[in-house]
Amino acid sequence: MTPEEFQRIKEAEKEHLRSLKKLKQAVRDLERQKKLTGAVDNITRTENLLDENDALVDNLAMETAHNEAKLEVALESAAAQESIRRAEEARTKLDEDLKKIRAQDLVRQLKNQMGETDTPTTPVERNVDSTAETSEAVSDAEPESETATDEDLPEKTLGRMRRK
Repeated sequence: MTPEEFQRIKEAEKEHLRSLKKLKQAVRDLERQKKLTGAVDNITRTENLLDENDALVDNLAMETAHNEAKLEVALESAAAQESIRRAEEARTKLDEDLKKIRAQDLVRQLKNQMGETDTPTTPVERNVDSTAETSEAVSDAEPESETATDEDLPEKTLGRMRRK
């Protein structure tokens, strides 16, 4: 082999090595570009997932608001029904108290008509709102019959047994 051939083969080998180096660099650049492209795709896919996630969270928020509104309406309805029930119970109690007062007043009137009591009875106030005052008036009127003796009591009474 001559030195010129050696130089030519050497130069060819150097050129081959340079081209291999360039090819390897191109492969690395392509791999780096592929990784960057994959990362960009992941980011855009993640953004899409975030958008989907935001949409789902918004949907859940709307459902929650709707359910809370339904619950509040149901609670208000239950509270209204409870207040109506209480008002009806109070009215029933007042009606019962009024019936008792009218019955006691009727008994007093009948006793007065029959001449059973010598003392005049105090009229009972018929104000339904003041049941406490009425019950005091009733309790004041009842002791009259207790002061009566056995001789004052008639043979027949309205609701009380004759003492012997």
